Amino acid sequence: MEYLAFPFSKLLSKVSKKDRVPIWSVATVFVFLFILGFVNIGSTTAFNAILSLAVFGLHVSYMLPVIFMLWRRLCTPEILTYGPWKLGGFGVPVNIISLVYLGFTCIFMLFPSYQPVTPVNMNYASLIFGVVLIFSMVYWFWKGRKVYEGPVMEGSVH
Repeated sequence: MEYLAFPFSKLLSKVSKKDRVPIWSVATVFVFLFILGFVNIGSTTAFNAILSLAVFGLHVSYMLPVIFMLWRRLCTPEILTYGPWKLGGFGVPVNIISLVYLGFTCIFMLFPSYQPVTPVNMNYASLIFGVVLIFSMVYWFWKGRKVYEGPVMEGSVH
């Protein structure tokens, strides 16, 4: 099964038969990291925005499953399917504590690094995140939803 919702995923997912390595994926990461190295030379503000955007994105990606897990625990626990282990009575407090921590860090990661704030030292991570979010939604409705086949759950019938 192929997952084709990401742009150029067909090319990026090809694995070399000889080396058994996704050469195009490795080359793409190399090119992006090479360019990122030059960003720091050109603009420290842009580099800081990229770094805070990366950490912000990670924290948002951690936050979403915790939100859904907490919602499922509180609203419809009877249909919740656990994996090989569960937190029992500690689950809800751990989810709440992690959401408080992630919410706090996400807010402060978007603050500028220096005072007073000027257009030169502003943290543009929130702007970039919004643009990427809009682009992702447009791409999803344009192409992604037509070609993406989600994972098949055990016991599900198509």
